[in-house]
Amino acid sequence: MSATLPISPIAAAASDSIVEQHRGLRSHLDALWACATAMPVDDDEAGHWRCDLAERLDVLRDDLVAHFAHEEAGGGFDELARQMPHAAPKLAALVAEHLIILRLLEGLLAEVAADTPAGLVAGTARLVERLRRHDAVENELLLGVGADELGVGD
Repeated sequence: MSATLPISPIAAAASDSIVEQHRGLRSHLDALWACATAMPVDDDEAGHWRCDLAERLDVLRDDLVAHFAHEEAGGGFDELARQMPHAAPKLAALVAEHLIILRLLEGLLAEVAADTPAGLVAGTARLVERLRRHDAVENELLLGVGADELGVGD
């Protein structure tokens, strides 16, 4: 049985804050997906739909930039990596994925005016799925912080 140091209140607070932000981001993803799947069949409605989709992507991008900065800033993933050295490689991989996700989102935004509605729905599906997987991996890791704090599994 290995002894683990208790997680600091700073690391626990960082974990709680990030998990809470994930809840808000999931609501953005749900709204984005609902918008994407409401693809119009009428060309007259397509312009409005594209604007709505672009607006939701803009909001998501702004929120993701702030969220990723929070995770990557001191007291976020850095603090968690110090407290949980065994999780440092997974945290580093998650940070590297932030840039990939933002590039995917930027690419989708660039295509809003040019791509077909079906292509936009497919691109949105890829983005939403990637973010949901990313969120699930982070939450699994971060919720483990709370379990470590409580001594679950000892």
